[in-house]
Amino acid sequence: MAWSSYHASAATEQYLYKFLSKHNLERFLNTGSIWFSRADVFGDKMECVSITDLLEVKPDYDKIEARKKRFLISCWHLADRESLVLWDTYSETIENRRTTAIRFKRTDLIRLIKEYSIRNHMSHFYRTEFTYGKIAYKTLIGADTKTLIDQTVTQLAFRKEVAFKYENEYRFVIEQPHLFSYVGYNYTIDKAQNLPFNIIINPLLNRDQYFPIKKQIEELGFIDKLVTSDLAQWLHPELW
Repeated sequence: MAWSSYHASAATEQYLYKFLSKHNLERFLNTGSIWFSRADVFGDKMECVSITDLLEVKPDYDKIEARKKRFLISCWHLADRESLVLWDTYSETIENRRTTAIRFKRTDLIRLIKEYSIRNHMSHFYRTEFTYGKIAYKTLIGADTKTLIDQTVTQLAFRKEVAFKYENEYRFVIEQPHLFSYVGYNYTIDKAQNLPFNIIINPLLNRDQYFPIKKQIEELGFIDKLVTSDLAQWLHPELW
């Protein structure tokens, strides 16, 4: 039950970023675990759809939703530098906003996921598949039959509508033949203090939001992991 790669050779960028709310950052720092969400909780209605589904006059939505429940997915942004478009520009509350990001070198995170596989794989069914790699973006919405057939992939969780290409997504996917009864899973790696990652604070925050988050990171003992956003030199969140 080792991890295998899919479309991974297409990834040349150095880093993997995960943009987090305050709560999700705390969970990561306290547990050192990578969160995998069940695919049916994602906002993308076309998550894990097959070409057969799309060729139907009326897709079987119940079947699609049931299929999604067989996948646990951890999504990351693949890039050499952080992207302004992936920071939240607005949320009703600061608690729901992407206030921070964690950043791993791609090769480091893959290595860690593999190294700690035995600890985590024992929690899953023996026919479970573990796969990592880059999303293939395909034209699905409004495509004719020939175009759709040409977009076939062997791993449904690694194809998304081309409109989402700006996300440049990289994934770790756990798939099994039957439904996961839980909506997510904490994939245990190591104590966060021991992990090779950095924390970036959202440069779009104003100073009244920026400094409390910085203080929180310091109080949790992770100030050494904090790096300045590549965008801060233009946005200067500490001055607003």
